[in-house]
This record gives sequence, structure tokens and C-alpha cells, in this order.
Amino acid sequence: MNSITIGPFALSTPLFIVLLTLLCAVALAWLLEKKYTIKVESRLWLTAIAGLVVARVVFVAQYWEQYQTNLLGMLDIRDGGFSVAAGLIAAAAMALYLGYKSVGLQRTAFVLSLMTAVVVGGSTFLWLGVYKKDAQPLPLQTQLQNPWADSVAEQTVTLENFSGQPMVINLWASWCPPCRREMPVFEQAQNEYPQLTFIYANQQERAETVDGFLSGQQLNLQHVLLDQDGDLARFARSRGLPTTLFVNSDGSVQAIRMGEVSRATLTQYIEQLR
Repeated sequence: MNSITIGPFALSTPLFIVLLTLLCAVALAWLLEKKYTIKVESRLWLTAIAGLVVARVVFVAQYWEQYQTNLLGMLDIRDGGFSVAAGLIAAAAMALYLGYKSVGLQRTAFVLSLMTAVVVGGSTFLWLGVYKKDAQPLPLQTQLQNPWADSVAEQTVTLENFSGQPMVINLWASWCPPCRREMPVFEQAQNEYPQLTFIYANQQERAETVDGFLSGQQLNLQHVLLDQDGDLARFARSRGLPTTLFVNSDGSVQAIRMGEVSRATLTQYIEQLR
């Protein structure tokens, strides 16, 4: 499962797990503070902040080349660019330090809050199957519309037309602000990675709307197609836009990401393709 819907909001599954884990752990810490008049919640927040900051810094360092032309992008964490391993190590180190500095009931309450975070986060992670690779094959018979084709015979295509090399398939709509923001990133990437096929599958909009958007934004995108029935969104099991599928040359789905990408996060996913 790549996204969780809560009312009108769609959250990527990893973000949902992080928020749920923090909510449960902080709620317990707050209750213990009230009952025993000790300071626990601030220590929990310090642990979480240490993990998130280090995870972000390490990721930025890994993809520094992509951030050099947009230094403010380092602060824009909406792209989901974090080094999970580095973040977990930093959070564990901070937790050990704060646990050592705590005494008596304070230490016990802090450990209980951390254990709650581990149990809630770990069980949700396993339950939602985030650890599983999206090994299912891409449905190559999926039909997409190409109203800009020269001949009528070419106006209906299938993904099989593009098989045989890695693909990046972006699901988008012109009314979606993050979709609009990330389009220049994809345009640049398609020029930097000519060995990949980039497909921009618009979700259930009219050709006139798409054409007007592309002209207005002066975008020169590789393969703009219409997914009029939303077949790819159903396959990806993603209820939010933008969503991007990263497909290996053998047609297997390497990863599915819901949410806006930056140059760095797009590079990270592309590097995994084979």
C-alpha cells in the first residue's frame, strides 16, 4: 500500500507511519508527565528531531550535486529525501544519551515511550507491508490515449509499446499544485537520462486541458498520454497525486512513490532502476 487516506487527505505510507508513531509515543509521554510530574515529552521530541535532522543532512550530502543550484531546496522536506539508516542511528544515539542522563521514574517513563514508538512503528510497518518490494509486473496491456498522434491508428497505445528499457511513469493532473511544481524536474531528468523512457500519464482530464497546460508552462515532455479511466492509479493503489512508478527494463515495478519529487529524490529512485 503506497498511500493512506484520512478524510480528504492522502498521505504516503511512510509519512503515515512516522506520524502515527510520534502521536502514540508523545501521547503516552504526556500522560506519564501529568501523572508523575516528570519531564519526558521534551526528551522524546529531541530524539525524533535528532533522527530527522541527521537523516536529512546525510541525504543532502549524498545528493549534493542536485541541491547546488537550489540551496533552499535542502529545507524543503516535502520531497521525502531522508537517509533512513542514518536517521535511525542518530535517534538511537540520542535516546541512549538522554536515557543515561535520566534517573528514576523519568528514565522508566522515557524507556516506555520509546518502546511504544518501536512497537507501534514496527507493527504498522509490517502490517502495511512497506518492507515488501513492489515486484508485481507492470500491466503492459494498459491502454493510454495519445490524441496528438499524427495518425488515428496511433492514438491508442499500450505500455507494451515502451517495454524493453527502464521507464519512469508519472501520474499527474493539471489541477494538482505539486504535479505542476515537479514537471520541470522531470523535463530536466528526461534530458539527463536518455536511456530511460519518461511517460506522463495524465489522470482523467481532457486533451484540450492538457494541451493548454503544457503550452502555458512551455514544457517539452517526452511522452504525454491520457489515462482516461485512471487504470494506472488503480494499479498503483495510490489515492493521491502526483504518483510516480519506476519500472525496470524487464517490466517489473521497482518502486512506487506518492508525492512531489525533487531532483535529488528523483535521482535516488532512478539509480535503483536496472
